[in-house]
Amino acid sequence: MQSAWCVAGAAASLLVMVSTASPQGFCSDLDEVIKLTPSRFRSIREHAGRDTLTVPVTRNLPGAAWCWYDEMLGAYWCA
Repeated sequence: MQSAWCVAGAAASLLVMVSTASPQGFCSDLDEVIKLTPSRFRSIREHAGRDTLTVPVTRNLPGAAWCWYDEMLGAYWCA
């Protein structure tokens, strides 16, 4: 149940971001972030303490208030 809520929340956040950004700008920025996946987004992660589960990143997608890297999931997230 919690997993379904997380997916729904992430999808809703993505829809809000897409609706407030130009399609070309969003897609090109998203393409650049996707290219960083094999490196686990190391080049855009800010340094954080070892106990931190989420790490701020230096690259936000258009329309996002903030983005972060989730150490547990190995995923880039925006809200």
